[in-house]
Amino acid sequence: IVIGAKTARPLGIPGGSEMDLVGLGTKSAKVGVAESVDIGPVSFRNCRIALVDGKVVEGADGVIPLAMFSDFLMRLDLPARTLGLIPYPGEQGPALPSDRAATQGDLLLVGTVLNRERHGYVVLDTGAFCSAISREVAGTLGGSQNLGDLRIGGGTGTATGQVVSAAVHFEIAGQDLVPNDVVALDLLNLSRHYGVEVVGVLGFPALSPYVLTIDY
Repeated sequence: IVIGAKTARPLGIPGGSEMDLVGLGTKSAKVGVAESVDIGPVSFRNCRIALVDGKVVEGADGVIPLAMFSDFLMRLDLPARTLGLIPYPGEQGPALPSDRAATQGDLLLVGTVLNRERHGYVVLDTGAFCSAISREVAGTLGGSQNLGDLRIGGGTGTATGQVVSAAVHFEIAGQDLVPNDVVALDLLNLSRHYGVEVVGVLGFPALSPYVLTIDY
């Protein structure tokens, strides 16, 4: 869990060792432990908390990774904006075809084909207000024009992206997603950190029509 150091002070969460949070940039954080974290009817004990200076994300006090709920089958209903936690059955067996994802450092990465030719991984980020592709991929899009720069801020820093004019197709598990707003960003920092080629990010607007089932 990531929260602002200012928020943590009245809670009495001490900061100890340091770690690096990696996203658009790299930001140093102090690691503390919260004795308990209550989310709805579920209580978690002795949770690691990363404390960062300044704002974590616009409009929120912190970030909880989906991996925190990995003891449950998750039903993320984005149209209804609800998260359902379902206990795993005793004997697991997939009822529906699924697409395997990779998890790296609690980040959810999904195998994707961009524009039917570029294979790689995209980050599912329901906190992002737009979708993104790497600058390397953007350079291969025929007929694409730079529609201007867009400054994007995140908990680990800010970056300048270029708005992409051409349609970008994200093919995941046989579904074709074509986000309305896509920016080209430098994603090399993410690729280096997680050891796989990160070719894009799917943000909330692209994911909002869907119900996602996440099985860690």
